[in-house]
Amino acid sequence: MKDFYKIGEISRLYGVGADSLRYYEELGILRPRRDGNGYRMYSIQDISRLNIIRDLRQLGFSMGRIKEYLDRQSVASTLALLEEEQRLVEEKIRVLTALRENLARRAETLCQSKALPTGGIRRLSLPRRKCLKLSENVCRDAEVDFLIKKLQKRHEDTLYILGNNAIGATVSPLGVEKKIYNLFDAVFFILPEDADYSDFVLEAGEYLTLSYRGGYHNSLRLIPQLLEEARRLGLQPITSPIEIYRIDNHETANPKEYLTELQLGVK
Repeated sequence: MKDFYKIGEISRLYGVGADSLRYYEELGILRPRRDGNGYRMYSIQDISRLNIIRDLRQLGFSMGRIKEYLDRQSVASTLALLEEEQRLVEEKIRVLTALRENLARRAETLCQSKALPTGGIRRLSLPRRKCLKLSENVCRDAEVDFLIKKLQKRHEDTLYILGNNAIGATVSPLGVEKKIYNLFDAVFFILPEDADYSDFVLEAGEYLTLSYRGGYHNSLRLIPQLLEEARRLGLQPITSPIEIYRIDNHETANPKEYLTELQLGVK
């Protein structure tokens, strides 16, 4: 084993750019010697410090914090650092576990959506659904998508994945009154049942539902059918029509694969 290594060897070995190695030198974290030609030569001690830097940077430690530790390295400071590392690792595990659960839920709901029957109006009893909502008057299509991203940005710490198969929009009552069915007054995310937060609720009750595949222009002819079916059955609508995007441009680039569910609360 050599006692000293050139900057190019260290850079290749650790995947660290030469600029970063020079920066560590400027901070005083690394202290390479110079050979007769003026080239930086890194010692075994420098390599040991690079191992520590790499491990701590992966956990999100700042260079200032790393320098502070290396400048005052002792058994006591190492024990304190190990406790801090353990806390950070536990936090990463918590975040990754939540992300894994969200991914599994997304895959499950996507499979369920693929199996959803289309083409006929059904009368269903649906449970109370907690939601996060953003109210704003928009037209489809790009404006609705922009509003969904705006809502996701507002709750980015909560909504890990955009496209969780529980995205929806409410048709504007004014639009329904004027028989204009591509006007919307809000978008929302349906949250998991065990969520302990929400700012909007889709109440439990009877709903007429109709699912279709293809572009959103289909809603313009199908929403009137849903309203007409309510009248035919002698039911009174108690909500505006709702669109829930079971499969959309977050899952596929092919509009023919889009799956939209229309819902209308009735009594």
